[in-house]
Amino acid sequence: MATRSAADEIAALHAENERLHQRFVDARGHVEHMAQQVAVMNGYSATADAPMRPTRGGAGNRPAPRVAHRGFIALLLLVLIGSVASAWLALQPIDTRVELLRQLRTLTQEWRLGAVDLGRTLRSEVALLPERVGRLAHGVESLWTSVVAGQVQKVAAGAPGQLLPASTLEPAGATGGVLRDRLAPDGWWALQGDDRYTIHVVGGRKEPDVARLLTGVALDEPLGLLKTRGGGEAIYGLVVGSFASHVEARAYLATLPPALQRQRPSVRRIGDIRDLLL
Repeated sequence: MATRSAADEIAALHAENERLHQRFVDARGHVEHMAQQVAVMNGYSATADAPMRPTRGGAGNRPAPRVAHRGFIALLLLVLIGSVASAWLALQPIDTRVELLRQLRTLTQEWRLGAVDLGRTLRSEVALLPERVGRLAHGVESLWTSVVAGQVQKVAAGAPGQLLPASTLEPAGATGGVLRDRLAPDGWWALQGDDRYTIHVVGGRKEPDVARLLTGVALDEPLGLLKTRGGGEAIYGLVVGSFASHVEARAYLATLPPALQRQRPSVRRIGDIRDLLL
């Protein structure tokens, strides 16, 4: 077998050197290309230190959002953490792994139950919204009643906007004794819950003023007598019925006779006026 001459050895070394040089050039070009892509993702030019600025009217020259690069890095970190956790879990004894999985399952169930409870709470709050709106309307009506109760007023029939004392609009003849006979039996109002609603009708400064309101008026709901103070004077009023909700009370209020409607009745919580009942 013929041995290779020195010239052949030198030629082979030159060829190997040229091949390695070409591979180095190719690798450097690949690295520069990757660096340019990273620079574009970070908002910098690959050939300058200044940040890249998008040209007007050309959306294609705008750099990729930096948040995309950060999101990619976050995803890589998440995968890395998951891999490390999986490897660590695989190295643990079987009993330890079973216990950890049981704890994870319990925690997941607690989160699910918490989400269900939150959903139920939100649904209940939404369901109570009409009731709270009704209470707000009741508060506004109570405020109006307290303002006008200082001078008991009533819109005269046939004269819109004219306000006259209630005692001047009803005929005499009704007495306090007759009024007491039409009230609910003793103890009936004490059995009504504080969260129930009733209808408050402002009467006058004396019980006969309230009795005059009931002259010729038939009501199918229990009645009660209420005494407040407005402008330093006693104001007597009438409460009509006991209703489970504000909406139900408002519906019945709309059916009251004109003689009571002219007094501008309002819906009240029984718990708010219980101490004022006579």
